[in-house]
Amino acid sequence: MAEAFLRQLSQGQIEVFSAGSHPTQLHPLAQKAMAQAGFDMEGQRSKSIDELKEQHFDYVITVCDRMREVCPTLPDQPELMHWSLPDPALVEGSHEERYQAFERIARQLVVRVRYLLVLLAQERLVEK
Repeated sequence: MAEAFLRQLSQGQIEVFSAGSHPTQLHPLAQKAMAQAGFDMEGQRSKSIDELKEQHFDYVITVCDRMREVCPTLPDQPELMHWSLPDPALVEGSHEERYQAFERIARQLVVRVRYLLVLLAQERLVEK
């Protein structure tokens, strides 16, 4: 979800990759929550962090505590950020309760991504 938000809210100005420690597939409730919010996850797939080990990053943002613990050391020492968010896929209950968990996380992520974009824009202005 964070990948889709960042890619679309930056209007493609930021190259974004998302990966996990134990990737499976895109969760259908994540896709539904994103579609309801007007964001498309088309073309995204679950990836392992191992697929990105050789990739250069300026920033690495972990969004769950588990990933923060297992995130490997990456080349070029990117700036690290951590957004401690619960994994909505772990929520148990009715279909509606589980969907609401994805909606909550989507709302939290979009706020954080928008804030990050403001900070990055300010940083670019300062560097010039």
